[in-house]
Amino acid sequence: MALLVACAGIIVAASHAEVAATETPLVCRNLFDDDANGHADNRGVTTTDLIGLRDIGPNFGTDLPKSPLALSPDGKHLAFVLSRADPALNDYCQALVTIDSQSPRPLKILDMSRGLINDVQNIRGFRTTNGTPLINNPHWSPDGQYLAYLVQVSGIPQARVVSVDGASVVFTTTSETAVREIRWSSDGRLLFGNEPEAARLEADIDQQGRTGFLYDDSFVPNREARPSLPAPIPIRFQSLTQVEQCRRNTQGTRAGKYLI
Repeated sequence: MALLVACAGIIVAASHAEVAATETPLVCRNLFDDDANGHADNRGVTTTDLIGLRDIGPNFGTDLPKSPLALSPDGKHLAFVLSRADPALNDYCQALVTIDSQSPRPLKILDMSRGLINDVQNIRGFRTTNGTPLINNPHWSPDGQYLAYLVQVSGIPQARVVSVDGASVVFTTTSETAVREIRWSSDGRLLFGNEPEAARLEADIDQQGRTGFLYDDSFVPNREARPSLPAPIPIRFQSLTQVEQCRRNTQGTRAGKYLI
């Protein structure tokens, strides 16, 4: 009985993460197609050209809080997330790619997805989102066989694990609140940090709105028509291999080292 109770707590805390492989929209496959915008002609630069520029980092200076590049444990490969705006989608496409750090081989596409993840800042004790993209740096597993990074799923940042050799999605979390941080433990467990308190805080603001918002320091009218969430919101880390171990013990399921 104690095992069942402990497992139930871990599974609920992990927000019911499930195996998921998302189909990449066909239009996102133009992410690496330089002819998609008609670059073949000798002409001047257009707004479409500028919108279609690819980038691997945020849109501000060089004093970055962290690098968008991730070096593999053996030092032989670099991984990064490449983004490109798509006017037809009115959205962003992104790709998780690796390059050989010791040779000029072409980059390898491991995964593609849609959606730009904005960063959140703590300003005057309140959460602020000003449109600055998150530095979505990938994280290598200790053995170098897998990469974890963030993707946007139905408007919520989720952690996704991709096989480096197979270039296939192993799983994507389905956390009810945004996944903000990803880490690997030394023994190969994926840890993802989400914000369980965020949903309750948003619900409290919704309830306040029924009688009228209090105009205090949390209210910034030129940003949004509701108060800001207090910051920082505590991040709670979950271990997906713990979830699988509990499911295997209680349900008799099977899974590999990094599967959930």
